[in-house]
Amino acid sequence: MDIILIRHAQPAWIDTTGLARDNPGLTELGHAQAATLDGVCARYRDVRDFWVSPTVRTRETASYIKCFEREPRVVDNFEEYRTPRWEGLPAPEVVKKMTGARYSSLDDWNEGLHGAERIDDFRHRVCEALYQQLERVGARKRDGGPLWDIEEAEQRVVMVGHAGTNGVIIAELLGVDHVPWPWERFASAHAAITRIASCEISDGHVFTLRGFNRMEHLPLRSRTR
Repeated sequence: MDIILIRHAQPAWIDTTGLARDNPGLTELGHAQAATLDGVCARYRDVRDFWVSPTVRTRETASYIKCFEREPRVVDNFEEYRTPRWEGLPAPEVVKKMTGARYSSLDDWNEGLHGAERIDDFRHRVCEALYQQLERVGARKRDGGPLWDIEEAEQRVVMVGHAGTNGVIIAELLGVDHVPWPWERFASAHAAITRIASCEISDGHVFTLRGFNRMEHLPLRSRTR
């Protein structure tokens, strides 16, 4: 079983007046990045399901992927970490807040940004959604161990998500400890592709990382993070 995780293309976090946006669409470059995805995704066969986060930037990115001949299914809990409301604030003020948060204590990291979603809550909702969606396609993790039961090993699911959301999913599937900075641990470029695949171990399956942050489809001048 293959799980293909695609990060959204470059979003327009700052509007033309220099003010921050909480749920932006893509920049002109972002649209160009997203337009490269249909060609590279055409290699994926037997796509059983196609998921997308509810944000504008992920849905605009997913709209360029026509080769699956299906509309992506919105999964609300695959939304990125929910920051405080910064819509309309001057961009330098938001940058200052983000920079200050980066150098906060580990305890503060675990709590999350002031006025934002708690990191544990973010992780819980993403993992809960992951297990629910995988169960829909016949993949279930056994209680108390690393093994999975997968009804159809020759299938794929594709998701257009976020650096943080995808980072949580990667850690959960690989069975590694979670950290409160998943978007940094598994940092990926805009419109980059990560592939996780199952393999048979003992009498079940485990997931392995087969490709991370792949961006050969993007011209060098178009690669951003």
